[in-house]
Amino acid sequence: MKKITFLMLLVVLASNIKAQVVTTNSNAVGMEHNVLFNANSRYTVTQNGNGPQFDLDGLFNGDFKPFYTSTAPTTSAPAIIEIQGLPSVHTQTGGWVGWTTRYWQAKNFIIEGYNSYGGFNDWVTIADYTSTDYTGGYSFYKKVPTKGTYTKLRFTFYSSYGTNGRLGISELFFLHPEAMTPYEGLLDAFAYNGDDIVTSNTGNVGIGTNSPVAKLQIESDVIPTEVYPPSEFKDYFKNKDYDVLYLNRTANSNMGPSLFLKGIESETSFSARIALLGKGGANGDLAFLTSATDGYKQNEVMRITHDGNVGIGTIETEAKLDVNGSLRANSLIIDGNDFKLGTDNSRDIGEKTGQRALVHFTEDRLFMNYGGDFEGGVYVAGPKTIFEKNVGIGTTETEGYQLAVKGDKGIIAEKVTVKVHGNWADYVFEDDYKLPTLEEVEKHIEEKGHLQNIPSAEVVAKEGVELGNMNRILLEKIEQLTLYTIQQEKEIKALKAQQKEVEALKVLVKKLLEAK
Repeated sequence: MKKITFLMLLVVLASNIKAQVVTTNSNAVGMEHNVLFNANSRYTVTQNGNGPQFDLDGLFNGDFKPFYTSTAPTTSAPAIIEIQGLPSVHTQTGGWVGWTTRYWQAKNFIIEGYNSYGGFNDWVTIADYTSTDYTGGYSFYKKVPTKGTYTKLRFTFYSSYGTNGRLGISELFFLHPEAMTPYEGLLDAFAYNGDDIVTSNTGNVGIGTNSPVAKLQIESDVIPTEVYPPSEFKDYFKNKDYDVLYLNRTANSNMGPSLFLKGIESETSFSARIALLGKGGANGDLAFLTSATDGYKQNEVMRITHDGNVGIGTIETEAKLDVNGSLRANSLIIDGNDFKLGTDNSRDIGEKTGQRALVHFTEDRLFMNYGGDFEGGVYVAGPKTIFEKNVGIGTTETEGYQLAVKGDKGIIAEKVTVKVHGNWADYVFEDDYKLPTLEEVEKHIEEKGHLQNIPSAEVVAKEGVELGNMNRILLEKIEQLTLYTIQQEKEIKALKAQQKEVEALKVLVKKLLEAK
């Protein structure tokens, strides 16, 4: 009989050893289907009421480290945690809600779920220990009594077995096998020191955001503690709240951290690199490199030095912007006194080295070729040069004229065309023109000291001469002289005819006298 009993015991033990309890639709064994993993970053979690508050990051991260409230929950001031926005998935054959802790377990509490299935849309009590003390130990879980779609959960704790009534909670959970893949909440979101790291089903990674739209998206809501930039008298590493991304090379090499950019993984695809130069990054320059044809063979195309100079096409910078090559811009603003032009060694270089092309000088004036630095002068090419306002040559005082020239040499030109807007002097030849008599001209000269309509010497010295009008007046005088000459010519011809008649009469008289 003892042998039979022993054999039966072995059979039972063997059966228990081979038996393995697994999670099914109607039975949740582990926490792999906990919908509440990282609920504070995936859903909306609030702490209501005026009771003790929890560290929400620790209640949903799966590490089971307990959090103990600083004060005790009470009936009038309970600890309430509500989770909204849970997956809208029916519990079907099974769903379990509960909590766990190391010490100071809950004594009186209620757990409620908001069932939105079939338009029910109301709160359902899942577990109620408000009037009965819970004595089940350091954990509690219960299958939801009513099948449905629970999109909200609410945990309300009224009292605890802890010292001074303080409450301890390690994890809140809602096991829902059909609502998620195993450990989906932990794989999709991790909390570390309050900063979210999220990976989505698309393979995107988000830091500080729950919905990354790129392979890596970083967001920060940290407000810097100082006005930018940080004070040079403070330790920079105490002011890293300015940074959204921080890169560092711990090895003490001649190159700091770098960022490599590349297209298709092949030897011929183009690539680029941003690198911090200098040993340990101290006083380092920032270099930008690109490849022309070979993606792994890069050349430096731009450098920003530690003292603020920028070099494009050169690593040797002597100014804030040093360009080795052509420069094209829609607009060029020089915020300073001088605009300097460099010299090409293949071209003539004068003795002056200032090379100041344009200077914003005193009295808000713009100088070209300041100080005569370009000894060859200023050459303006093109079909035409247009000046909108007044131009002074050899003088800064144009006296309101559009062109003012001062100098002993004056102006020399092979051809000058002056267009006069008004009557030209041909009116002198009109039939109704009244030609002044020579007596009138003589009288004007005796009284005025100059011809009529001709400015006096004093006026010319003071106001100058308007060429177009003066040419018209001079032509008027020439045409008047022409008329006077024509009149005199007619009078001369008449006098000559009279003279011939007189000479003929003299001959006749002589002959008559001789005939007597």
